[in-house]
Amino acid sequence: MSEAAVRRARPEDHAAVAAFTANTFEWGDYVAEAFPGWLALEEAAVFVATDADDTAVAVARVVQLSPREIWMHAARVHPDHRRQGLGSAMNESGLAWGRERGAVVAGLMTDVSNVAAQGQVASMGYRSVATWFYANRTIDPGTADPAGDGLDLEEHPQPLAAAPSVDIEPAYLTWASSELATAGHDLIPRGWSMRRMSVDDVATAARDRTLYEGPAGWSIIERDDGRVWVPWLVTIPDDAYSFVRAITARVAADGCTDVSLLLPRVPWLESAAERAGFSVHPHIVWQIEIV
Repeated sequence: MSEAAVRRARPEDHAAVAAFTANTFEWGDYVAEAFPGWLALEEAAVFVATDADDTAVAVARVVQLSPREIWMHAARVHPDHRRQGLGSAMNESGLAWGRERGAVVAGLMTDVSNVAAQGQVASMGYRSVATWFYANRTIDPGTADPAGDGLDLEEHPQPLAAAPSVDIEPAYLTWASSELATAGHDLIPRGWSMRRMSVDDVATAARDRTLYEGPAGWSIIERDDGRVWVPWLVTIPDDAYSFVRAITARVAADGCTDVSLLLPRVPWLESAAERAGFSVHPHIVWQIEIV
């Protein structure tokens, strides 16, 4: 293919997309399952690159997270069609879609080990703005120490509790002036997408009772079918380990067995997560202006 043919995805592309995304990672991929639902969303667009027979051989998605921000993700290319510029072509289509809707900045994330993807997005004009880390661990509810690193729970802070609404502004202002906000480029994850954070995000968490507070800081803790997602917290270096432990204990007390963090990669926080039994995987966040 000398020139990429890119168009909006259609329902009939599902079978082809499912076939070439089946083994993206060791555990498989989520794209095939999510693909039909993606097509129905007005705030997002799915693009495919096609071969001469108009069969999808690559796919990518763009979602509008705010009036000014879009996020590019789920880029996949059939192994037989790599290094043909398909990823960049789909990305350009996504940028054009966002520009038409008034967005002025686009973001995406790459695994820190994915050098090829980093080279591709850098060649398009994206710049690295932050490094984040994803951390995950399972919890055995049958153990005496659900936080799981063998230390006495009495050494750690009192359990976290749902934060009252009066904590909204103090929590946000503490975060906004912290190293975590600077290191994370003022972003907050929404799933695996990221946009600029505001005090409204803290207010929403307080209203939904997913904002928690303790002596060591505040955290947003979201739950879904036994799994827990922590996209935001604010604490200080001296309290980081005990706070991560407190989050894990809170999760265990609620009967959840799987917890994931997605947080700015500052050494003291990453170290605290590792010490608390999490496996850690760094990712790079990239942005490009599209005005």
